[in-house]
Amino acid sequence: MNPLTGSIKYFISNIYNSLMALMFYILIARYLTPSYLGEIALVQLIAALVTSVFAIMPTNLITREVSHDTTAGKGLALAEVSLMFPAIVFPALLIFLIFPSYVWVSLPYFLLTIFTFYQASVLSGLGKFTEANVGQIISSTFRYGLAIVGVLMRNVYMIIIFWTLGTVAAAVYYGMKIRVRPRWHMNEFKSVTLTGLPIYLSGIVTFIAGQGDRVVTYALLGSFFLGIYQLMAMISTVPNLLINSFSSAILPASTHYYVKGKDMAQMSSLTFRLYAIISLPLALAGYALAYPVISRLFPAYLPGTTSLELLILFVTATMPFQSLSMFMIAAKKNYKPFIVIGIMSAVEVVGVSYALIPRLSVLGAAIAQSTNAVLTSVLLILFSAWQGVFVMDRKNALTSVLIIIALLGFFSWEIALVVVLVGIKLAGIIEKDDVRILVNFAPTQLKRLVGLLGLLAS
Repeated sequence: MNPLTGSIKYFISNIYNSLMALMFYILIARYLTPSYLGEIALVQLIAALVTSVFAIMPTNLITREVSHDTTAGKGLALAEVSLMFPAIVFPALLIFLIFPSYVWVSLPYFLLTIFTFYQASVLSGLGKFTEANVGQIISSTFRYGLAIVGVLMRNVYMIIIFWTLGTVAAAVYYGMKIRVRPRWHMNEFKSVTLTGLPIYLSGIVTFIAGQGDRVVTYALLGSFFLGIYQLMAMISTVPNLLINSFSSAILPASTHYYVKGKDMAQMSSLTFRLYAIISLPLALAGYALAYPVISRLFPAYLPGTTSLELLILFVTATMPFQSLSMFMIAAKKNYKPFIVIGIMSAVEVVGVSYALIPRLSVLGAAIAQSTNAVLTSVLLILFSAWQGVFVMDRKNALTSVLIIIALLGFFSWEIALVVVLVGIKLAGIIEKDDVRILVNFAPTQLKRLVGLLGLLAS
């Protein structure tokens, strides 16, 4: 259960996914109008809703429990239940038959999305990071590669068909790699559902927080502006997606080593500081590149440029704080704080969106989401410290100061970038002992590359 090797695998697959998505949306911007993109965004919005509302057994908890049971030498009954569960919730998906035809045609895609999410969670919990990533690559190849045929045909139904075929191919591949088969165990289902209820409820309100700005944009401004904002929001999540590659491996790995007696606070501190070293320069570089990218590749979407700058800076720079949620889940001390975080986030996003979007258009939605990134960061610090999974010592406090400086890059990204890079070195954010730990986890081919972090070590 190597967290660094697993993170690298997820990082590589996410780079592939991001490049494929970029090509896909460049073609959409070239051949289709923002209104058409708004229809595609609605399908994606419902897919996100389905994985939040209908996944009663939280996938991250499945990963945690499968990793725990495997390390403790228990059976895989929970994995069997999680693979059976999507078939049980299928009747509930029929509610989407009341939507436009291109939505109900997506029902198989929604169902298979839930199924593959659970499959990938089981594989991650088993430490089979390669297999989990291959399935993602297969799905992305269909979703963003072959679906280009539908874009060129200007046919949303053809796009959905390719998306569905991608989930079918991924599900078949995952099924070949998972040694367990779907089977129902009521006791396991009750146990994980009751334990994960706070996470599940927080997932619903987190969906409202994460997608509420899009829903309000669609309700107040229509599909044209939803198309503009959706593209900006998706581009802004590319750095976030790459950094989150680490979380897919860190969650099961931290659970594995926690069971073996390792200190959770030490693991969370190293991850927090490593995230900062990666995310802060990436956030400032993304902010600097936002306007050139949009003006050259998506000129029809220029009204959303400021929104993109704001989103990419705040969402990416606060990633170190967001990483603390993984360790709260892995420690399994109390999941109720996730409900509080989710509710406060949802209220903030929807409230600010309704207040600002009528006056500022899509920029109002971006301000709501950026404010939410700061709010959740503060709450995660407080709750993780309260649970003892994170300690605000000198190094972590200095790292937090650098994050705040990076957020001020909205006024001058050049000065912020220089201060951050110099600050990482002078403040001793990472030490030689930290680098030594990372090098030990790194595969042979990458030990020298990982060792370059020593240049930043104090």
